[in-house]
Amino acid sequence: MIYLSSEIEIPIDLLDIENRVTKILNYLSLDKDLSILFVDDDRIQTINRDFRKTDSVTDVLSFSQNEGIFGDSTILGDVVICYPQAKRQAPLSNNTSYKEIIYLIIHSILHLIGFDHYTKEENTIMRKKEKEIFNFLFDL
Repeated sequence: MIYLSSEIEIPIDLLDIENRVTKILNYLSLDKDLSILFVDDDRIQTINRDFRKTDSVTDVLSFSQNEGIFGDSTILGDVVICYPQAKRQAPLSNNTSYKEIIYLIIHSILHLIGFDHYTKEENTIMRKKEKEIFNFLFDL
């Protein structure tokens, strides 16, 4: 099940987002629950500061529910997206705000299943997988 909520007004159809997220999870053969929360700059900065000790606005944060004692959880994790930041950075990626949101969700889900981008090799693998899923979703 996918749980979508927003603390702010966003001009995006949450049902459409839910349908795309379902496709992503199916594509990755994941039978897990996922929550996605849309927030503003202040809220993401607070969460980033409190959980990552980084006092700045970021586009997305992912919190796994499949680590340690929760390794067998039916919940994949929680994703927090800063809609204003996604909207600001969308033109830099040649995306619409909507497609940027979808990209951030793909990125987050990949983090939740173990992908990372700390090394050049990891980054190459993760970016390739992001592009593969994005192209699948948008028939590119």
